[in-house]
Amino acid sequence: MRIGVSGASGFVGRALARYVRRAGDVPCVISRGQPLPPCDTVIHCAGLAHRRATREEFFQANRDLTVELARASRDRGVKRFVFLSSIAVLAGHHDRTLAPDMSPRPTGPSGAAKAEAEEALRNMTGLESVILRPPVVYGPGARGNLASLMKVCRSKLPLPFAAVKNRRSMVGVTNLCSALHFLCRHGRPGGTYHVRDGEFSLSTLIATCRRAMGLAPRLFPVPPEILRTTLVGIGRHHTAARLLDDLVVDDASLREQGWRCEPNDDLERMAYEARS
Repeated sequence: MRIGVSGASGFVGRALARYVRRAGDVPCVISRGQPLPPCDTVIHCAGLAHRRATREEFFQANRDLTVELARASRDRGVKRFVFLSSIAVLAGHHDRTLAPDMSPRPTGPSGAAKAEAEEALRNMTGLESVILRPPVVYGPGARGNLASLMKVCRSKLPLPFAAVKNRRSMVGVTNLCSALHFLCRHGRPGGTYHVRDGEFSLSTLIATCRRAMGLAPRLFPVPPEILRTTLVGIGRHHTAARLLDDLVVDDASLREQGWRCEPNDDLERMAYEARS
C-alpha cells in the first residue's frame, strides 16, 4: 500500500514514515504546494500545536489545510483519509473520562480548529475519513510541554510533586504510529477514535524520566491543593491544570477494532536523549 504522509518533517510525521516503511508499505511524502503523489491512503499529520501563533494561523493550519488536503485526496481517487486530530477537541470536559462520542468542547484555538476540521471531514462526501485523537505524545524529539518538563527533570533540583497522584493518559509515538497505520485499513468510515498506551501521574512521570537520565527522583510532598493555589495565585491557571488535573481517555472503540499496543521504550529514550 502507498500511504501519503503529510507533516513528514515533524515529530510524529518522521516517526510515521519510518513505521510505514518497516511495516512493508510505501510512505509518500506530501508537501504543501506540491501535487499529491499517487497513494492509496493519506495520513494527515501536519498542523500547528506547540508554537505561538495567532488564532487565524491555527485555523488556517489545522482546519483550512486539512479540508484542502482532504478534497485533493478525494479528487485524486484516494480511498481513505486518516486525520490526526487532538484530545484538545474534548479537553474542556473536566472530571470526566473523554469518550469519542462526546460533544466537542475544545481548549485553545488549536483544539477549536481541529474540531471544525473534524466536522468538515464528517460532512464531506466521496471520501472515507477516519479521525484519531491522541492525548500527550511522548518519545524522542517530543516538543511543547514535555520538552519543558524534560528540562525540569534534567535540572536535578528537588521538586514538590511527590504527592501528585493524578491520572494523565499518554501515548508513545511508536504506538501512535501503529494506530494511525492500523486505521489505514480498519475502523469504520467517519469513525472517531482515541488512543493511549498508559496513564501516568506527574510524580511517576518525573521519577521514571529522572531514572532514565541516571538521576534520583528527588521528589518531596506538597499537598496538590497548595500547589494549585500557589500557581493560580501567580496567574498560572493553565500550568496548574496541566500539572495537577486528570485527563483520561476512553480508547475502547479502537481496541474493539483489533488494535493493540506495542512494547516500546519511547519514554525512557525521550528522557535519555534529553539528559544533556
